[in-house]
Amino acid sequence: MIKRIQSIRDIGIYKVFDWSADLPEFSDFNLIYGWNYSGKTTLSRIFGVLEKPETLSGLGGRFSVVDDNGHTIDSQNIIDEPLNCRVFNRNFIERNFQEEHNAPAVFIVGDDANKLRKRIDRLKKHQERVERVKSRFRNEKTEWERRVNDGLKRDGARAIAELVSERNFNRSGLDQIIREIGNSVEEHALSDDEFDALKATASSSESFTEKRTFKAPEVQVEELIGRVKGLIAQTASNRAIEKLKDNPELERWVREGREIHKGESYCGFCGEEITQDRVLLLQGHFSTEYESLVQTIKTEITNIKNIDLSTQLPRQGELIHSLRVQYENLIQPLSGYITAVKEVFDELLDCLNDKLTKIESELVLSDRAFEKIDLLPEFSYESFSASISALFEEHNQKISDMEVTRGEAKELIKRHSAATFYIDNNIEGEEKDLERINNKLSLARNLSSAITERIADKEDQIKQYSVAVGRLNDLIGIILSGSNVSAIQLSESEFEFRRGDQKAKNLSEGERTAIAFCYFLLTLEDSGNSTENTIVFVDDPISSLDSNHIYSVYALIMERLRERCKQLFISTHNSEFFNLLKDECLKGGINRNFKAGCQGYYTQRSCDMEGQPFSQLICLPDSLRKFKSEYQFVFSMLYEFANNQMPTLHEAYTAPVLLRKLLEAYLGFRRPGGGGWSGKLGILIDDEVDRREIDKFTNDASHLQGVNRAVQHADYISSAKEIVSKVLQALEAKDGDQVGMNPRLHKG
Repeated sequence: MIKRIQSIRDIGIYKVFDWSADLPEFSDFNLIYGWNYSGKTTLSRIFGVLEKPETLSGLGGRFSVVDDNGHTIDSQNIIDEPLNCRVFNRNFIERNFQEEHNAPAVFIVGDDANKLRKRIDRLKKHQERVERVKSRFRNEKTEWERRVNDGLKRDGARAIAELVSERNFNRSGLDQIIREIGNSVEEHALSDDEFDALKATASSSESFTEKRTFKAPEVQVEELIGRVKGLIAQTASNRAIEKLKDNPELERWVREGREIHKGESYCGFCGEEITQDRVLLLQGHFSTEYESLVQTIKTEITNIKNIDLSTQLPRQGELIHSLRVQYENLIQPLSGYITAVKEVFDELLDCLNDKLTKIESELVLSDRAFEKIDLLPEFSYESFSASISALFEEHNQKISDMEVTRGEAKELIKRHSAATFYIDNNIEGEEKDLERINNKLSLARNLSSAITERIADKEDQIKQYSVAVGRLNDLIGIILSGSNVSAIQLSESEFEFRRGDQKAKNLSEGERTAIAFCYFLLTLEDSGNSTENTIVFVDDPISSLDSNHIYSVYALIMERLRERCKQLFISTHNSEFFNLLKDECLKGGINRNFKAGCQGYYTQRSCDMEGQPFSQLICLPDSLRKFKSEYQFVFSMLYEFANNQMPTLHEAYTAPVLLRKLLEAYLGFRRPGGGGWSGKLGILIDDEVDRREIDKFTNDASHLQGVNRAVQHADYISSAKEIVSKVLQALEAKDGDQVGMNPRLHKG
């Protein structure tokens, strides 16, 4: 159900409309009253877009409605969400009632059966073209399957079956693997070494032993380098002999001589006596710190020479085949690391030996030592040990159940082979080509099915004519009773209307409206549609009908729409028809409020300060709701305008139309027949000048262009108020009791 029209922008006479907070939401049965050109048909056209979104472009502006779920349906997205909504208005009549030349033949459903037949012929020719396209793509698909499935994939599966010694492996298995590896095909392709290892594992009958222990050098190289740097930078002298300090060779010779001459009194080289002063002098040079530093350096030299850089690792062939490449890649950097460490050790030893000859000099590592250190590759014994242990564990697990291991190797080989096959034969491109063929074929099939359904639908529409004519005549007999008009089928494609036995030439506007409304009622159940699920909007179904037929239309609406459809909207300008419907909506009593499930509205036409007309949808005024006569409503509005100290432009704008309606009703009652109301104005207005002014005001100013011109004058409101007051004063003077000038009557 539609609960409210949230907004309208620039559609017909609705320039800027927003649903006001005090306006009650739509109910099950909604009655909309308004005079001609006040916007009723525009509302029906908005509902028509809800039914047929393709008509949106003809609407011009924008709108939005809110359903009973609180969902906003905007004219910008209505194309995607058409509602089950049916609308009867002038557009429906024009679409569905067509006369051919001078013959009063009517073709229902917007097109005649003859056009439907031609349409079927065109559809069949279109279907033949679609079938040829479908056949071409079926042939393309057959050729693709022959070339790819029966050729490439069959040969690829056979090669894999031979490789892994599985006779049952076939194209289905290959397709399954290709689906599994999906977008990661290249990740499953192996290197030659990996493939060879897996192949050897898959076919191996060898036995292997578990691997647990290994040996690799665990050297803290950085720590060693730091110690050597510290040693060669130390000195121990405090009373050093300058000559020995400046001559390292002499210093070394003297130091060795001291060791040789310990406990001796004479020099073994020159024979001279070794004096106590000489002994003390040399002791000052070769102090305890000095000797301690020398001993520390010698100890570090011995330590470096004793570092064990040997390894004890299993040969590659002792591991299962599938792990050999990984194992080789793991241990390969070790030999290079050991070689680089040995070269660093050699340089460190050179630096330490050099220091022994230059104990009293602060030294730094040589450039060669730094070069060797910089070339040391990164190596972590902990990381290496963890990787080797993990690989041994995997090896041990695999050899614990060789049957499973060989099976896993075969699966990896199959995935590798499938990936290689996929890449080498451009299966991705082939599958895209098949997808293209399937899409085209699917489109052709869907189009062919849609055409078949459309042909069947058109055939059904043609078949329904004979049935529709009988049902249509039943309704025509109700609405146009006494007119003797009926529909007679001439052929499968056309029928005509007759009055009795004669062709019904020159059908009146009212008769055309009545016939179209009868057909509209029949369409509510076309194609299996359920009236109970349909929103129905009926705009002025009694247009141009005389009062004898209004009751028939009212009876059909009550019988076929009021209690059957999901939600009903009826708009009208006819006060008699409005009152019939209003009685169905109101409770009894003084206030005559709306029943549950019923609601009433009024389309109010006004104008802006520039004299441009616009409309608003408002609550049904009390005077229209409570009283049955439109005369009372018109009189009350004119009375309020005449007695308003500050009347609005809107009141002045509506005054000519209201005054015309009042005079038509009153003067028609006072003197039935005898021409139009202006000719009877003398009954009420004595002064000839006043009669001309009132006639001019009501005839000219009640039309749009006249009002546009009039409201541009500053005194228009006061002039309108003065003219209305003259008429009301004349009514009070000549017929006050009949008109009901008592304020209690017009204030409701």
